[in-house]
Amino acid sequence: MLNQERIEYLFQRYLDRTETPEELEELMEIIEADDQKTAVEQALETIRQGVDRSVRLNSEQSERLYAAIKPQSGSTPVIPMNPSRKWERIAVAAAVIAAVSVGGYLFFFKTGKKPAGEVTAVQPVENDVPAPQATRATITLANGQTIALDSVTALAQNNVQLTKTADGKLVYSGAANTVAYNTLTNPRGSQVIDITLADGSKVWLNAGSSITYPIAFVGRERKVNMNGEAYFEVAHESLPPTPSGGGEAKKMPFIVTVPPRPGGQGGAQVKVLGTHFNVSAYDDDRETKVALLEGSVRVASMVNGKWSMLKPGEQAIALDNSPFTIDHSPDMDQVMAWKNGFFEFNETDIQSVMKQLERWYDVQVVFDGAFTQHFNGTIKRQVNVSKVLNMLEKTGGLRFSIEGKKVTVKKY
Repeated sequence: MLNQERIEYLFQRYLDRTETPEELEELMEIIEADDQKTAVEQALETIRQGVDRSVRLNSEQSERLYAAIKPQSGSTPVIPMNPSRKWERIAVAAAVIAAVSVGGYLFFFKTGKKPAGEVTAVQPVENDVPAPQATRATITLANGQTIALDSVTALAQNNVQLTKTADGKLVYSGAANTVAYNTLTNPRGSQVIDITLADGSKVWLNAGSSITYPIAFVGRERKVNMNGEAYFEVAHESLPPTPSGGGEAKKMPFIVTVPPRPGGQGGAQVKVLGTHFNVSAYDDDRETKVALLEGSVRVASMVNGKWSMLKPGEQAIALDNSPFTIDHSPDMDQVMAWKNGFFEFNETDIQSVMKQLERWYDVQVVFDGAFTQHFNGTIKRQVNVSKVLNMLEKTGGLRFSIEGKKVTVKKY
């Protein structure tokens, strides 16, 4: 039995948005464990009492929260989101307990036409598509040769070494006098892959994404091109001294270029020195998004070339050929969910939800009709596609069929 203080600590970290991916995984495992239900309820009750004092929930909120923490036998409450971020996360945590009967997976549904449906137990299906269990990534070398990542152990190019660690991570090391570009492609239906570039910068690639980069950075800028979605942790690196010498060493900028989509829309540049940020720019999305977690970045649309500065906790969004606008309070949990092993939806329309499933499970989605549903909630990305579809089906007034790698969305 886990220490009660540990469970309360994990819940508090979750509510404060300071949990690590490992702590979030530990919390989810505790919630799903049958022998921890009483301890989890006690932890939530303790936190509920503390929040009542700190943020002064009104009586209706308090009653709803208490009802969620202490659900009636056989009932599964569905809790709508609340503008209070801390209240929202407590509601989520409380509702997770209520969702244990369906395997620990949580969904909320909001629509102006139909009340939320009741979630029932997920039944296994024969015709199913599992989550990616391995990487299908490839590296295309500067000479045009393409190598499957699972066949790579070590590789030398122009005095630069590429090694693959025991857990599948790619690491470049060394220096080169000439520029040679490789492309790492992580296709649909492939696990997230991460790479450490020669300067120490780290990049995580989501499924359906690619990045083109020099095997070693040469010159006074570090430039990469990407498509899809990637999370960057850029290392600080000083420029080499000028021939005249003197003065303070300057930092070498790191520039991420997103080419325009096939139809000519979009395209952007992100310029940083050393920082953590996420870029989402899939060809089949109309939006380009840059979210900053740490440090500072400048972003510019290729439409007008106008640079905007982002602060931590902000996100720049450009629709088609429009310039960037700044969202000062994006849901960063939702932004980073893919890297942390989750689907997270916040008023997400069904079309966007299904695009994420297409990329992760490598399925084709067909809509049999027009749909306007939006979803809120979280679910692990390591479940079979049928579990995600079952949750959507039970809570969203939809039904699905799976035929091989084809998923059809239908109305009831």
